[in-house]
Amino acid sequence: MGNYFLSTFKRHYLYKYTKADKRIIADGNLSAHAGKLLSILCYMQGLIEKQILRT
Repeated sequence: MGNYFLSTFKRHYLYKYTKADKRIIADGNLSAHAGKLLSILCYMQGLIEKQILRT
């Protein structure tokens, strides 16, 4: 996570970043979005299970 912060800092404020920085940023973004998707899926599964129990 520290590398992600440094790479984003270099991109946003120094305007100097390498291909490695681009990869670190892309991996960090993927991790963040995949985590969000996982929590949405778990939430939806819980709703489905509650609906099944009601019927």
